[in-house]
Amino acid sequence: MVRGREQDTTGSDSARGGEPSMRISCRLFALALLALANTVVTADYQRGQEAYDAGDPAAALEAWRASGEAGDVRSQYRLGRLYEDGRGTPQDTIEAMNWYERAAKQGHAQAMMRLAFLLQYNPGQEPDHAEAVRWYREAAEAGLPEAQHNLANAYMEGRGVERAPEEAVHWYLRAAEQWHLPAMLGLAHLYSDGIGVPVDLVQAYKWVELPAAEGFRVARVLRDMLAARMTEEQIEAGYQAATQWRQEHGRRQAD
Repeated sequence: MVRGREQDTTGSDSARGGEPSMRISCRLFALALLALANTVVTADYQRGQEAYDAGDPAAALEAWRASGEAGDVRSQYRLGRLYEDGRGTPQDTIEAMNWYERAAKQGHAQAMMRLAFLLQYNPGQEPDHAEAVRWYREAAEAGLPEAQHNLANAYMEGRGVERAPEEAVHWYLRAAEQWHLPAMLGLAHLYSDGIGVPVDLVQAYKWVELPAAEGFRVARVLRDMLAARMTEEQIEAGYQAATQWRQEHGRRQAD
């Protein structure tokens, strides 16, 4: 009887000893499945890119839909662009927004930007400025200069957020630091008219001179209009300020 109980106990210990091995095997199997799934998703995305590069957006859409449904953020964004632009499929901005939102929720800054834009300017749909501002802010905080510029515009115009010119200055500056030319013009306007900052024509000239020197035609016109309000000394000071800023931040590279 004692020996029987000993055998039972030994058998029970053996069974328990096998449990960790089974758990390890299950984990390895799960990891192998995940690796296989990632390989398939990557292949679908690459197949879509090759089709797109070959001038077949319809085939690209089919491939990216497969990888997008599997959660690939790149594919989700590219699907949004195809639907927004009507390439490889009839234009469908609602479907574009659906894919942009899926990518945006995974942290894709460009998708956030496009989603915000369509929330404001989608023909036939009531604008949702507050939701647009939310996504502009997400993309702006991720460092996207276009979103920083658009968020500044929202603060200037009071669309989707309470009007706050001081916040507009902040976001225009962050975009300007990345050589976003329209944001520089925004700063020039604020400094020339004293909106959110004290009037400072020298600073205004600096911010309009920088995009003017990059060939931005509107900036050249505005620079000449601003110069008519300034003394020669102020113009020279503004020019020198622009030169110093350019040296510190580097000249914008052509796209």
